[in-house]
Amino acid sequence: MRSEAGHPRFTALQKDFADFTYSDRHGHMRKILHDAGVKLHPQWSNNTTFHLEVKATLGQCADAFYVSQNQVDKVRLPGREENL
Repeated sequence: MRSEAGHPRFTALQKDFADFTYSDRHGHMRKILHDAGVKLHPQWSNNTTFHLEVKATLGQCADAFYVSQNQVDKVRLPGREENL
């Protein structure tokens, strides 16, 4: 898909990258998260970059889906278990 859109072929290790990276320059993501009841971290600003991982299941919304240990490690800040 990348090459079809004119981008170079992705050759790095996929495990080192999020599916999407979103720079929230205007606070739209902060508002969405706040409105959804997510407790916002005080260091998050209107210039926070979010790294988004897409998950899916062929089943119902409540069905389990797979998350690798590498993905768990990526969302964890060093020494901060409460991030999970």
